[in-house]
Amino acid sequence: MTTLTRNATCPAPSRHRQISLTARLAVLRERRRLARLSDEALRDIGLSRREALREARRPFWDI
Repeated sequence: MTTLTRNATCPAPSRHRQISLTARLAVLRERRRLARLSDEALRDIGLSRREALREARRPFWDI
């Protein structure tokens, strides 16, 4: 029986490279929308204003 191993010259693609720019920009838009929600809407989804703003400040590449 043989064991499959990854060639050292061909490393596994990083998770960062697997996520498309389109997806990252979509996350950025969603985070901006989250920051604009009313306090009532945030309560409905179980978030405080502080939590929403913390999430909204995260960079778009931090998915």
